[in-house]
Amino acid sequence: YGVDLSARENIARQKVLEEVSAQVEARRKEQASQHQAAMPDNSMLGSWIGAPESALVAKWGEPYSFNERSGTRYLTYRKERVVDIMSQGAPNSGIGITKVGEEVYWSEVTFLVADGKVYQYSTDGNEPW
Repeated sequence: YGVDLSARENIARQKVLEEVSAQVEARRKEQASQHQAAMPDNSMLGSWIGAPESALVAKWGEPYSFNERSGTRYLTYRKERVVDIMSQGAPNSGIGITKVGEEVYWSEVTFLVADGKVYQYSTDGNEPW
């Protein structure tokens, strides 16, 4: 009896863990999708092509990082946020709502400037700018 009960308990625990993992993954995808839908597309970034560097810095502020090579200036802006991943245990499992992890969302955009004007940009990160 003791062995069978333990095996049943382990199966029940595994099932709860699988359900919680599925809930966590579904919630993570939902949060990412909601945030991505709220983010502007890169056409806003393209509107800076041809703009004076001074206008970019006046609007965006000091860059996160700055480099200059061969007459080209690289102004990088970064944004980052951390989202807690929460999960609720299965009914009657005795597991309440708990934090099961966190997801870091970040984006960088680097503007290339020559002769005082923005002429190109590039993006990096795990979500759109």
